[in-house]
Amino acid sequence: MKIEMPRRTSITVNPLEYYQEIIEQYKKLSLKYERKLIAFAKKGNSLAQNKLLLHLVGFFLFRIKTTLYPSIVKQYGEDILQECLLLAIEKIHTYNLRYKNKTGELQPVHLSTYMWKSVTGLMLSFIKTNKEICFSNLSSWDIQKYE
Repeated sequence: MKIEMPRRTSITVNPLEYYQEIIEQYKKLSLKYERKLIAFAKKGNSLAQNKLLLHLVGFFLFRIKTTLYPSIVKQYGEDILQECLLLAIEKIHTYNLRYKNKTGELQPVHLSTYMWKSVTGLMLSFIKTNKEICFSNLSSWDIQKYE
């Protein structure tokens, strides 16, 4: 089975609009199927990993658009999305397929649920880091001018 990324048909103002095509094509997976893909990906199956990543794009964009201001999404959205995909690759390999709740019962969860807090932390640390870079470029004269 070959997975192909949709081709960009035109240049858009918002670079994240391109990913809407991917979201429409790769909807959220059922828990059972997602767990099978995770098991294959943990064994080194790159096709399963790629398919999981494509299905997670919708989740990442939802988190980015609902957490960050539109101006930040426009400026850093695509970079944050790429960081989220790298984080997902790491989280696939640390996902516990035999997770048990406090009572000892198996409690399977979606990969997106497992990654929820990590993605939020990644977005906030990315913005904080880039904010410091932006302000470090100002000279002391510019800062004094506006005080």
